[in-house]
Amino acid sequence: ALLASLSQLSERYNLVVSAGKNHIAKLIANDGGTVNVGFIDVGTSSTAPAVGQTDLQGLIAGARETVDDDFSTNNIATVDALIIAANKQGTWAEGGAFWASVAGDMLSRSLFSPTVPHTGAQADLVDVDLTVG
Repeated sequence: ALLASLSQLSERYNLVVSAGKNHIAKLIANDGGTVNVGFIDVGTSSTAPAVGQTDLQGLIAGARETVDDDFSTNNIATVDALIIAANKQGTWAEGGAFWASVAGDMLSRSLFSPTVPHTGAQADLVDVDLTVG
């Protein structure tokens, strides 16, 4: 995952969780997996990502952010969302990509180190890159 802020740039690796792997398999097999990753969320937990997780571990109040842009180049899929200054205020320590606007359905989760203070002073861009292979 790549977290790009107006004041900070941090690159971290995503863990594709079990639910995400199952969803990818359904997309490939055209077996009910017709919903693309459409949401990004951030949280405050520094708990290590684990394959059985279905949501962020330290949720920040407010709706998940809708993906603003998505594309693929070769074997890398990219989704990103601009989180405006008023949304998701707090110290971000984790991020995830989701295909549903609420309740679980997480494709991947990543930790941010250093953490990102999102205080309402500026918008921040969260960019998730997933390499297939």
